[in-house]
Amino acid sequence: MNLHSEIMNIPTGQLQEMVGIEYSNPILVYRSGHRDARHAAAELSLKAEARIEELENILTRLVKENDLAMPNENYQWMYSPMRVECLKLLENKS
Repeated sequence: MNLHSEIMNIPTGQLQEMVGIEYSNPILVYRSGHRDARHAAAELSLKAEARIEELENILTRLVKENDLAMPNENYQWMYSPMRVECLKLLENKS
């Protein structure tokens, strides 16, 4: 499942039991649900950011290792479209 789907499918739970709010006051129920959903979405986004950072670090390491491993033997690597795309992704990181 992607991040958007996970956020859109955050379970609502039983608000009345969870926070002790009577359904006679829909504004309080809405606010409580909205708050809980924001916190759940924030947790999901933190996990996604951590994974993105991990992948960026792996990509950086792979590009650097290939640059060091093949400076003259594989001249084509230095100008390969894959390397150029990797470097573009990493530039946008900054």
